[in-house]
Amino acid sequence: MGILPVPWVGAAPLALVVDLVPPGEVERLPGPATADVAGISLPSLRLAPFEASAPAKLRLALGARLAHIPGVPADPPPDVRQGSPST
Repeated sequence: MGILPVPWVGAAPLALVVDLVPPGEVERLPGPATADVAGISLPSLRLAPFEASAPAKLRLALGARLAHIPGVPADPPPDVRQGSPST
């Protein structure tokens, strides 16, 4: 197929930092964690990316985070929820 064009956006809000780590480095019951990005403290989580539950955990964490930001919809767009590429 080669390189395909994909839609892009000029800016997007940063709401959550996800640190992709090996499964042994993910705590079973982690406490709240933050990461500093450009001087702004954001919630963060450690996630093992290749576990079957990784997409569900990410959706839950992002949905919970977005629910606390005024003016930002708590549900990601349908194409993100279903994991399908945008057309």
